[in-house]
Amino acid sequence: MLGNSTYVSTALWYQQVIRIFWFIAIALIMFTDKLSFHKKINGLNSHILDLFMKNYTHLGDGIFAIVLSLYFIFRNVRIGLLILISYLTSSGITQVLKHFFFSEYNRPYFYFKEDSAFHFIENFNYHAHHSFPSGHATTCFAIFTILAYKNQENIRVQIIFAILAISVAFSRVYLSQHFIQDIIAGSMIGFLCAHFLWLFIYSKLYKLDRALLPKKQNVVKEK
Repeated sequence: MLGNSTYVSTALWYQQVIRIFWFIAIALIMFTDKLSFHKKINGLNSHILDLFMKNYTHLGDGIFAIVLSLYFIFRNVRIGLLILISYLTSSGITQVLKHFFFSEYNRPYFYFKEDSAFHFIENFNYHAHHSFPSGHATTCFAIFTILAYKNQENIRVQIIFAILAISVAFSRVYLSQHFIQDIIAGSMIGFLCAHFLWLFIYSKLYKLDRALLPKKQNVVKEK
């Protein structure tokens, strides 16, 4: 079908895993103190996790989102554009909220920088302000939601993308760049932007469901 309407439905397994994550996280937010809970998470550290999380968190960077969208544009223009639009839209919303509406929200480092018992990672650049919402959580959920919806017929792939989105967002808490409240807000912004873009734009871009550069066809010359 021209509009590919059969693909407008969403990745239900991906959504279910995300909902479970939100439910558990919101319950923790409601029944725990923000600072004391973060300090408990901070106590669950190791040298190997420090090294891993410092690098793993870059999957939520804007640079990664742009590079990934460009990669997909060459393979499938429609998916590449959806990733890029999803990233730009969700990140724009998050940055406006972060700098204009919740600018007084500080990051964990602001509260714990004088705490000698707090675990700080060596050679890591901590930020103290503009904590809510998390930009990295927004970005990774915007990216992986689009990729999960693209693979909505593959349950295993959906679950893998859900785990990636959650774990990249959690890396921000592990690194004490954000509180859990920040990543929940960011994840919801990223998910909702990607979700509605998929519902309302995906089918309209059916003409772009192709590689950017068509493959050269071999012409067989008759002798």
